[in-house]
Amino acid sequence: MDDALWTAYRRGEKIKTELPVRGEELRRLLLSAPAPDEGHQAALRLHGSTVEGPLDLTDATVDVPVTFDDCTFTDTPVLDGLTVPALRLTGCHLPGLHAERLQVARNLTLTGTTLTGAARLRDAVIGTGLDLDRVRVLRDVDVPLSPGDEMPPEHVAVDARGARIGGDLTAAGLTWRGALLLGLTRVEGMLSMPGATCGNGLLHAPSLAARGFYATDGFRLTGVLNLPAATIDGPLELPGAEVTELSAWGITVTGSVVLAQARVAEAVTLQGAELGAGLHATGLAAGRLQASRAEIRGDLVLADARFDGMVMMRGTRVGGTVVLRDAELGEHGGVSLKADGLVAFELLLECATPPGTVDLRHAVVELLADTTAAWPQRPLLTGFTYRQLRRDIAVGERLEVLRRATPTVEPQPYEQLAAAYRAAGRDRDARRVLHEKLRRESHGGGLPGRLWGLLQDLSLGYGYRPGRAAAIFAVLLLLGTVWFAATADCAGAAGLCAIKADEHPAWDPFLYTLDLLVPLVDLGHEKAWDPVGPDKVVSVALIVSGWIFASVVVAAAGRALSRS
Repeated sequence: MDDALWTAYRRGEKIKTELPVRGEELRRLLLSAPAPDEGHQAALRLHGSTVEGPLDLTDATVDVPVTFDDCTFTDTPVLDGLTVPALRLTGCHLPGLHAERLQVARNLTLTGTTLTGAARLRDAVIGTGLDLDRVRVLRDVDVPLSPGDEMPPEHVAVDARGARIGGDLTAAGLTWRGALLLGLTRVEGMLSMPGATCGNGLLHAPSLAARGFYATDGFRLTGVLNLPAATIDGPLELPGAEVTELSAWGITVTGSVVLAQARVAEAVTLQGAELGAGLHATGLAAGRLQASRAEIRGDLVLADARFDGMVMMRGTRVGGTVVLRDAELGEHGGVSLKADGLVAFELLLECATPPGTVDLRHAVVELLADTTAAWPQRPLLTGFTYRQLRRDIAVGERLEVLRRATPTVEPQPYEQLAAAYRAAGRDRDARRVLHEKLRRESHGGGLPGRLWGLLQDLSLGYGYRPGRAAAIFAVLLLLGTVWFAATADCAGAAGLCAIKADEHPAWDPFLYTLDLLVPLVDLGHEKAWDPVGPDKVVSVALIVSGWIFASVVVAAAGRALSRS
């Protein structure tokens, strides 16, 4: 063994030599455990050298820190099961790295290193942090990869499944092709990947645990960012990121999820997710959003977002506001927004008219803030309930939305709208809504029902236009009085002929007409006089009108009592 190498090792000094260093020689050096020189701490610090041949430290214990700066390895270092205080491979070139079950008391640093093969860190235990900043893993992967733990070896770029990292995992500027595997990895600190890029591959991290996930500053991934059942005890931030697909079903995030200005070519999947501080995706552009049965304790903000396909929030619970202001929705299978069973404090639906339907069946919100443009030709609103309306849209426009939503009339959407108007003190609008409901119900029946409904509508407005009834009654009473006052004649005397000459009240055309129009009250005039000819026709018409009018009033009164 070279004396200079041995001396520098004992003193922890940097070793820089243009001559190749054999891997076997380094192995013997590291396992020799020499006593350090007085005042120095032993360490291996190799700089700018070429390591020839294999460096195999399988299951070895090295008691000194090991550093390789700007070194080139001709063979893949084998460090499986190695125990070492600290390990640095910075700016190096390696054909790969085998370090499964590696145990590092402090940091494992690979900053600026280039690998042409995989970095295998499966089940590694790293005390204070893993540094993959500016690492490049250049695998020749030309086929699209699908998430899964059974990945062909030639497709793996970094395999850190099951690793335990006592601090942060930083990968700023990491570049890779192939699969980055972090399944069951535990990161006690943050997982930070600002500026990381993947030309063709994926990040597969089922059941990952970390105190935050940051993929910012131009993060690019041509492939799937797969985080199923992950636990992020902090925020998940991907502002401005570009990925092919984000799949995070069942994820738990205690902080906020930030996808502002992100670009997701295919789906953003958050089915069954639990988000502690909301989803903020202003300006997101994605193929579609799948967030069914998610639990979101903050706001779900999709303002200015653009989707090529459907936004799915079926059975989702949102503690704050669902914001769809100025969003552009696509459609899939004829549906643009499928939010049946949605529960939220507020729904802010102020987007352009969706190309497909909006499904809010059985959704429940406290506040609804909408615009008429946001409702498509055929919304689905059966069972949709809300307490207050935050936008002052003309009642006629809202009725038009309900008409389109209920080709066959359904009472509940009308009753819901009327209840919201009553809660706001707008009783007149509430009555108009219920009037329209009854009108549509009568038009949906057979001919007798339609005729009966028409009579109720024209006379009383189904009980919601009592002033109209009074006016009609007054008009009939006036016309009858004028008719009988002008035309009634009995042998030259004014008035109709009496049925009993010696038993009749004084002739009074007003009281006679009133007695004809009120069928259930006898004023003693109808039965005292005997109309003939045209007077008979008018009398019968007034009697029939009175009975019809009484029936309509009784029906309206019955509906009023049932409502109360």
